[in-house]
Amino acid sequence: MKANGPASAQSDRKARLKTLVSLCSSSTSWHSARTHSSRRRCAGQVIAAFRPRFPPAASSYCPRACLTDANPRATGLPPGNYKQKRIEEFVLDQLAEQMSLVDLAGFIQMDVYSFARWFKSAFGMPPHQYIVKTRINRAKTLLRTPSVPLVEIALQCGFCNQSHFTSAFRHHVGILPKVYRELI
Repeated sequence: MKANGPASAQSDRKARLKTLVSLCSSSTSWHSARTHSSRRRCAGQVIAAFRPRFPPAASSYCPRACLTDANPRATGLPPGNYKQKRIEEFVLDQLAEQMSLVDLAGFIQMDVYSFARWFKSAFGMPPHQYIVKTRINRAKTLLRTPSVPLVEIALQCGFCNQSHFTSAFRHHVGILPKVYRELI
């Protein structure tokens, strides 16, 4: 049984540091890796070694199997679609939070540049546009409840204030949220 407290945390940190040193000194370390897939595998091993340092929200989406070279066909989805499905779920669950390109790319363990290109080819639009579109769709759903004020809807959908929500809604839908609510 592990003892709790600062001493066990210190020994756990030392064990993870030893793991990192051994991973980086192995033949597939980051600097000696010749291919992109070898570098991704090494990065996945480092992330797995330091997994407790990641926030619980991100680690709940990333089981241990997907930190290594997981078989995408084991998920029942065609290759490539499992990443898309995971990103969709992550965006929907974290919609009220501020999301950056770095957060999304780190979630599926890709570098930012490659992630942006992959995202645009997979979803047909850049990540920011997809997030705003998803927020607007959630707002349309929430606007069907007349008792919820617009300020509350704006905050639940991840907009910083009602003014930003109103301008984004008008830009994407073509009418104000209040008018949309009255038309439904």
